[in-house]
Amino acid sequence: MHERPTNNGGRQAAQEVHSQSEAGDPEGMGFLRKWSGGLATPWDSSLDPVSLEETIGTGGGGVSQREPIQTEPAGKGTGKRESEAQRHRDFAVSRPDAVKKKDELGLTGRKAGQAYTQEQRQRILDTVERLKTKGISAVTALRELSVPRSTFYFWKSDSANKTSPTSSNALLENETKSVISMKEEQPHLSHRQISGLLRHKDVWVSSSSCYRTLKCQELVWEWALREAPWKTAHYEPFRPNQIWGEDWTGIVIDGLRHYVLTILDLFSRYLVAWGIFKTITQREVKNLVALAIMSEAIGEHDPKPILRTDPGSPNMAADVRIFLREIGVVFSPGRVARPTDNARQERFYRTLKQEEVYCHEGYVSLDSAKASIGHWISYYNEVRPHQALFGYPPAIVHRCGNKTRLLEDYRRNVEKAKEKRRQKWLLNNQKLTTFSC
Repeated sequence: MHERPTNNGGRQAAQEVHSQSEAGDPEGMGFLRKWSGGLATPWDSSLDPVSLEETIGTGGGGVSQREPIQTEPAGKGTGKRESEAQRHRDFAVSRPDAVKKKDELGLTGRKAGQAYTQEQRQRILDTVERLKTKGISAVTALRELSVPRSTFYFWKSDSANKTSPTSSNALLENETKSVISMKEEQPHLSHRQISGLLRHKDVWVSSSSCYRTLKCQELVWEWALREAPWKTAHYEPFRPNQIWGEDWTGIVIDGLRHYVLTILDLFSRYLVAWGIFKTITQREVKNLVALAIMSEAIGEHDPKPILRTDPGSPNMAADVRIFLREIGVVFSPGRVARPTDNARQERFYRTLKQEEVYCHEGYVSLDSAKASIGHWISYYNEVRPHQALFGYPPAIVHRCGNKTRLLEDYRRNVEKAKEKRRQKWLLNNQKLTTFSC
């Protein structure tokens, strides 16, 4: 029976436990054998017939009324062994019902750091108090429910029920209403976009404050986005018209495939030039580059941009290379099957398709496509906040030409808004103090 021959006392105690458990357990379950000193039998919770509420002190029959296990005669150290055996016994008796109760309370499979809901908190408090009346200690119950003792006693303390004081930097009522009203009027906007658009109305609210405000109103949803394979860009421009990205993407017009060809400034994300064509050849590429040079008023002696493209045949044509060399534009093709070499241009196309192209099953005519896409591009350049540009639209960054200055301006306006909130908070506190006196 897996006895240890080197320990006579342990073997004798194990035999006594076997005889007691077999006498009180005619079905052969041998529940208390699991905690005997001489056995290595694994414990199967499915064979445990005793619930968490039928433990010591309940007056029920069966295992809960058996005598504590004693592996040594009464004497020195007996109390410690009795308490240890009693703890093992409480653990074993309560285990099956604890698993069931954890399922009922929604505690199974919890992630580390996950907060408890108000309903879970109250049900845990009620469950532990009810088990305490039946003879189970709070420590044992909390251990089986996998609830930290510090958390449980914090819930019972008065500090858990105290209302946190209002922050001096809390949003004003008109700022909160502005955030909620804009979300209700334009539900497709994210909290970052709302933070950027409110600046046009002289409302300076950070994106995190917008998120908290919308979350309290249950106006936030999750975005499942794929992680970028490479997060570090190969090129990082520091002024406008230093590096341009050029590419094209397909759309459907009157049932036929057309292409949107664009040139994007990688510093400001400003769309410099664009066009819609039935096919893309070296002629369309050269014409669009010339249009971009003229629209940005880049003179003959001004520094020319680097043109970042993919290695498609229209871009790699000899006529295109000769043309770029003649006007002074540096040609920089990306690697084969590496769209991340022109990542910002590719990311622009995702925004274009998600917010404009995919909203239509197909454009009716070429004129309607130019009008609709042109309207969206104007909105993208002049109005739409860009996350990588601190919430400013590309046109402002392109005209300013200095992201550091824009960031300082943004922080300065945020500090003004915080000071306004603090003054309002102090004024309200003074009124309350005067009224109470």
